[in-house]
Amino acid sequence: MEIKYLLISLLLLGCSGRNRLDKNDSCPVRPIIQLEKTDSTDRPTADLNLKSFVVYFLNDFNDSIKGYVNTKLYFNDYVQTNKTSGSSEKYFGYDYSKDTLSATVLKVVGQKSCFEVEVDRRYKLIYVFKNQDQEWTVRFSNVYYINE
Repeated sequence: MEIKYLLISLLLLGCSGRNRLDKNDSCPVRPIIQLEKTDSTDRPTADLNLKSFVVYFLNDFNDSIKGYVNTKLYFNDYVQTNKTSGSSEKYFGYDYSKDTLSATVLKVVGQKSCFEVEVDRRYKLIYVFKNQDQEWTVRFSNVYYINE
């Protein structure tokens, strides 16, 4: 019986959100990953046929941020959360339609910490924020939070 639980535990640990970036990951911080379902919503949703994504920086920022996709710098700006809206209104996009790589890697670097994560291409919107403990959170979504 104990062997069964050990095997199940090992399988679950192997699928716990870690990916093949672990061996070469230059950022030791593991973000909290969230996948948002869009079953029924009154908010606008992204076009699932797009071969691109947009990274939005949401709340709890007061930092210089760099955003990389597959090691190329796409965003370099100071991000500060607006106390009224709770958003920073800072974002950048990436078109992967001509990528020859099978995986797309997003890396976000702040002054004190950074993270790397493989992009789930099923989602066109990526919301990056910090929780109350200042831990990175990456939410893959197809629901717009911000009016463009």
